[in-house]
Amino acid sequence: MRPTSLLLVTLAMAPRVGAEMVAVTPLDRQALPTQRLATLEKLLVGALARLDLHVVNVRGGRIVTPRSGETAPWGSTAADRARTIADDLHAPMGLAIDLASLDAGSEEQVVLYLAGYRAQAASTTGNTTLSLTLNHPDETALVGALVRTLLPERYRGRLELHVDVVGAETWIDGVVVHPPIELPCGTHALRVTHPHYRDFLKFVSVDYGTNTAIHVDLGRYPIDEGELKAREPIAPPPVVVPTLPWYRRGWVIGGASLVLLGTAAGITAAVVHSR
Repeated sequence: MRPTSLLLVTLAMAPRVGAEMVAVTPLDRQALPTQRLATLEKLLVGALARLDLHVVNVRGGRIVTPRSGETAPWGSTAADRARTIADDLHAPMGLAIDLASLDAGSEEQVVLYLAGYRAQAASTTGNTTLSLTLNHPDETALVGALVRTLLPERYRGRLELHVDVVGAETWIDGVVVHPPIELPCGTHALRVTHPHYRDFLKFVSVDYGTNTAIHVDLGRYPIDEGELKAREPIAPPPVVVPTLPWYRRGWVIGGASLVLLGTAAGITAAVVHSR
């Protein structure tokens, strides 16, 4: 039975196919009691696994240091420590975590400062701060903080518009968009236009992994007939081609020229003949 048990344990700890490796700095053992620290490490490893990120320096469910005899992270800043841990473990990504404990009565809270590093780009990917209640953790918020730190290109949310008229046009931050609308998390300028209704303008906030629903009631603000006419483009005045008097027209001038030439020729011939 032992070989079978060993195989099951090995499979449980193995990363999923396609998972990307990330090295995580060991957490400060002095910041939290051992049980709370173990709970936090389990939450972190699980949240990273949901993003297909496998922690390379986990042993027995705990995040460990790759350096013998050292228990603290390295570097003067979190970004430096993220780079160092990635370099030490030859991992494509590094994650540094600083802890601060807040006593909140019966529910102990921690504040996490996260900084990420990507080896291929040789640059920091992002950083953020998260307050987490260990007794009742908001795992969605934790996943969102990790995405913002390590995978900022995936830190996006969706905007769901419910417009009560047909034929409206949607603008986000000055650009026309079409559903489905997926945007970077944060605040955006929304404008919905229609030729027969007043524009709808609003600043909207988009959160990670959620649908932000906005109801646009253009039908309540129609434009009256006078305003519609005022909005219609003004046609340019017609181009008027001036009419020349008859004596300046080409056929008259040409004909007169022929007559003069004929007369001159006749006079010349007469003079020659008289000699």
